[in-house]
Formats: sequence, structure tokens, C-alpha cells
Amino acid sequence: MFIPMLQRQLGFNQFAIEKNLEGLTDDEALQTPVAGASSLNWVLGHILATRRYLHQMTGTQAPWETGDLDVYNRGTSPDSASAVPLSTLLSHFAASQTALMEGLSAMSEADMQAEPKDVPLGEKSKAEAFSGLSFHEAYHAGQLGVLRRAAGRDAAIS
Repeated sequence: MFIPMLQRQLGFNQFAIEKNLEGLTDDEALQTPVAGASSLNWVLGHILATRRYLHQMTGTQAPWETGDLDVYNRGTSPDSASAVPLSTLLSHFAASQTALMEGLSAMSEADMQAEPKDVPLGEKSKAEAFSGLSFHEAYHAGQLGVLRRAAGRDAAIS
């Protein structure tokens, strides 16, 4: 029962993320609305960098090379010089979504009770880790909507 719910949550996240980034240019995606804020590019890159844990737990391959998205890890500062192009990030996101949905389909509810290995989040089960990471992603998907408006675009989701 948990796996279909998680797939649905990740599907909602995908809708919000793709809709909020639709039609944006690299220049718009690199704008920061106020000093110290993150750009759309950084938020999407951060979502992907964090998805490595989802890929580890599902046994699926992330569609980027290890280290390619380190500039988006927690605690890093947005930097347009090291930013990955938005189109590349969106392509990685679409491929990641497909791989995760397939990986989740191959998992059992019993798999969800296993301890997550190499996922430094402190959760006792994969289910707990997935729950927290899904919320983390939804939080950032909402930020993308606000950042879209700050970039001068109309709301994508009303």
C-alpha cells in the first residue's frame, strides 16, 4: 500500500516541477530574487542531487555520473558559473522519474521495512526515508512556483 502512495506523491512532484519550469530560459532559471536566495536552477539541481538516495534505495541507476551534481548539495551556494544547463537538469529529472517508478514497482512492501544503507538520514526503514525525501522534494517543488513568479513569469499552476 505504501509503494503506490509513494509513486503517486512522486507523480504529483513531477507535475509541479515540470509545470513550474515549463518555458523558462537558462537566464531566468539562474536569477536569484533576493541576495542569498537560491535560483530555480539550483533548486532543481538540489532535488536531483538528493534523489541519489531514492536511486540507492530502489537499486536504480541515476541518469548522471557520480559527482556531476555535487554543486547542488545541501550547504552549497548557488553559482551560475558551475550551473548545469536547465535542459540537462530537466532531462535528468525525466529519466530519474522513469527509473524510480520502475524501481518502486519492483519493490515489495517488505523491502520498505529494510534499513536504508548508505543513506545518511537517520531513518530506520526505507519507508521512513522515502517519506521524508518525498516531502523534501515537494517542499522544493513549491519553491519553484514562487521562484517562477519572481522571474517575471505567470503562475504555472493555479
